[in-house]
Amino acid sequence: MENILKVYENYKGKIPNQVIPFAIDPSGNLICFDYKNHEENPIVIYGEHEGAWEEKVLIEGEGITTEEAEKVSEGFLFYGFNL
Repeated sequence: MENILKVYENYKGKIPNQVIPFAIDPSGNLICFDYKNHEENPIVIYGEHEGAWEEKVLIEGEGITTEEAEKVSEGFLFYGFNL
C-alpha cells in the first residue's frame, strides 16, 4: 500500500484542485476525497485513468487551450459517491 502523501505528490498536477487521492485500486485508478463543492463534508470520487487521454484529443482535435481542456477532462474521469 502506498503512502497517501506519495500518492498525492504523484498526481497533484494531473487532477483538479481540492481533489485529494487517498488510494489506488489494482487497475491504477484513484479513489479521492472531493472538497471542491463540499468543504465541510467531502464526497468520495473514483478517478478512472483510462479517460485521461481526452485532454490531449481535445487540444489537438478541437484546437482548444490546455486550460480549456483541463476544465473538460480534468485528467481523469471522476465518478462521485455520496456517503
